[in-house]
Amino acid sequence: MRALRTKNRFTATSVDQLPHHVAAHAMFGHMFLLPIPDIDRTAYWLVLGGNPVASNGSMMTAPDVATRLKAIHERGGKVVVVDPRRTETAEAPRATTSSVPAPTRCFSSHS
Repeated sequence: MRALRTKNRFTATSVDQLPHHVAAHAMFGHMFLLPIPDIDRTAYWLVLGGNPVASNGSMMTAPDVATRLKAIHERGGKVVVVDPRRTETAEAPRATTSSVPAPTRCFSSHS
């Protein structure tokens, strides 16, 4: 970092895990009180801008997410992925994908 003359760091943690900690702190009062979804018994899984197949469910403590996605479908459930990117999760067999355009500007209620 000295060669770049910056104190900024960009890692998988800064993009994937730290937002979970911030949300947990705001919702539950502590950054390590992370909810654990019950994927093995869910009937409908809505994935908004996430890619649990690529992260292998690390923050959900649910390894082998691809097999779990298949199991949801086999028991009559549905997996819906909403993401402007074609991720591994969106490409998973039997996942319903809703591609949304990437935001190009910020909308505000204040004019």
